[in-house]
Amino acid sequence: MKIFITGGSGFIGSYLTNALLTRDHKVTVFEKYLNFTGKKSYYMQALTLRENLFRRKPHVISGDIRSKKQVTDALRDTQPDVVVHLAAISNARPPTKFEHLMGPINLYGSLTVFAAAENTPSVRRIIFPSSSFAYGSYSKNPQPEDAPLAPQNDYGKMKAACEYALQLSRKEWVILRPTSVYGFTDAANRVTQLLWDAALSGKPAWVVAGEALDFTYVDDVVDGFVRAITGKKAARHIFNISRGIARTSEDFAQILKRYFPDFSYEVRETSANLISRGAMDISKAKKLLRYQPKFDIEDGIARTLRLMKKYGQI
Repeated sequence: MKIFITGGSGFIGSYLTNALLTRDHKVTVFEKYLNFTGKKSYYMQALTLRENLFRRKPHVISGDIRSKKQVTDALRDTQPDVVVHLAAISNARPPTKFEHLMGPINLYGSLTVFAAAENTPSVRRIIFPSSSFAYGSYSKNPQPEDAPLAPQNDYGKMKAACEYALQLSRKEWVILRPTSVYGFTDAANRVTQLLWDAALSGKPAWVVAGEALDFTYVDDVVDGFVRAITGKKAARHIFNISRGIARTSEDFAQILKRYFPDFSYEVRETSANLISRGAMDISKAKKLLRYQPKFDIEDGIARTLRLMKKYGQI
């Protein structure tokens, strides 16, 4: 199968690209190599580690999803069967200097990719990774896919808008809602990465009291993505892709402290505008995709540590 991935050098994208190449699919990565964390050296180090981690290399096209011509030309030249649109500002709260790019990239860039894929005859399926932020605060426990979308920040609003737009497609579409993804080479300023960095550097950190998240190890997320790409039953469905179990941020910090005894963190009271989340219902993915996540945070943290040691990060 020929698969075209925007943002294929990113955190999830690099793991997905490797998984598909390992399964002998032909993968083209469409990439701009933009960094929205404000930490260029940190980002470049993550890119290098991803390249060293995975030996099989995809075909890479340099391009920007905001350019209709660049996306259209790349799809015309590669003639993929499936388009996976991962390119985005992946931090729900990017640094202030990047906030103005959220609309052009996450919304209009996505619409550009959808339109180009729609007009490419070879493309039969479009995969869009949305986010648990499209739900806003969860209304159920666990949160099912048919819960009303009530996003509370710009990131979630744009993900929800893109979901709506994609469902108008004549192509097979699949929408995935991952959440709280963590693992080796993450560089998007997620809470898990910030806790890792604090533990490694000996600096203090803080977590929100009682904040429950469905922490999902990157290998589990990628397994869900691969099944959505290849599974016949996936077409025109929305799937939660997560561990399916809520754990607190303090749980994550406590596990890190077992490995880094000098790591200290503060528990702060929640703020009024905190988006309340928890576990997501993954029964639909289990049934239609045969998705079976394997990694609790104890396992995922241990696995990440082994990779850090192997590649000289500890």
